[in-house]
Amino acid sequence: MLLDIIFPEGVSRGTSSGPEFKTSIVQFGKRESRNIEWNKERLRVNVAYGIRTIEELRYVVELFRRCRGRAHSFKYKDWLDYKSTETMSGPITAGDQLIGYGDGEKTKFQLIKLYEDYARDIRCPKPGTVKVMVNGEEVNNFLINYNTGEIELDTPPGLDHTVRAGYEFYVPMRFDTDTLDVSIDGFENGSIADIPLIEVYE
Repeated sequence: MLLDIIFPEGVSRGTSSGPEFKTSIVQFGKRESRNIEWNKERLRVNVAYGIRTIEELRYVVELFRRCRGRAHSFKYKDWLDYKSTETMSGPITAGDQLIGYGDGEKTKFQLIKLYEDYARDIRCPKPGTVKVMVNGEEVNNFLINYNTGEIELDTPPGLDHTVRAGYEFYVPMRFDTDTLDVSIDGFENGSIADIPLIEVYE
């Protein structure tokens, strides 16, 4: 279950993170065959590096308890990729990402972000940041599901009318362990050597 909890952005800023793929390799002597099992990346993070204070440590431990270890997920800001824009320094506009075409009847569209060779569903847009454009004109008559990334327009776009959107977003993540090994160094000092998180698809 995705909890409506945002992982502390101050901690996530200092983490060790990056994309993960899965490839199986079969070797035949010096030759090998590689089979791509995941076409899309999956974010993997170690948030232990981002914890700087005992308060942040206590918060992460409490979040771990609320999530029951690996059982539940939460929303996480990936500082390397959290906007619909091409660069993270650019301003969001309603025309950033093409998310679909009208057919005169359809009103629901999934937020997506297009990369070089695939499209990523954006499931957790940040409230107050979503902008939508229909056929070149920005509109305000839409609803947003903040746990699925689906927008619903009041009026269906006409045939072949473009639907575009701009936004900030979070990544659904969960702890990738059921155990935290906390080291208490003193009255107000503590640390955890390893706190792995992994992106989830629910």
